[in-house]
Amino acid sequence: MRAEIEQQIREIEHALEARTAPPSGLLGLFTDPPVNDPCAWAIEARKIFGDRIRIFGFWSYENPEAGLLGELRERHDFAVLDGRWLLDGWISRHWSDEAGAPVTDLEDETDIERRRMLYGDPAAWEADYDLERRADLAAGLTIREVEPESGDRNFMA
Repeated sequence: MRAEIEQQIREIEHALEARTAPPSGLLGLFTDPPVNDPCAWAIEARKIFGDRIRIFGFWSYENPEAGLLGELRERHDFAVLDGRWLLDGWISRHWSDEAGAPVTDLEDETDIERRRMLYGDPAAWEADYDLERRADLAAGLTIREVEPESGDRNFMA
């Protein structure tokens, strides 16, 4: 399963690399291409895997355990496939060592320290329904009209 997911991550990367940010006057000069945007990775994963993907994110100030990502980004979003596989192609572009693996098995107990170093406390991860809706709309999928109950808002709920 992991090899299949890693192949999909490579396909997402190629798709994002092929796109360029549309220029819009001067603002286009300062816009990174989508491949450099963690949200774009999560949205593309949702387009490919559909509702098997949940998009989560956290604010660094609400998740101080996420030391490395907290130093780089104010907010970080990523995809979780089937509640088990954390998909984050963005991280693999910024870390060349094993800490930057694009696919992480959340059930692998030997990997807890690395996950905490990067993503902090899973209780601080919030579902990002807006990104999920945008991905569903772009992919032509059925849009969820209302957010799930509040108990479904956090990853650990």
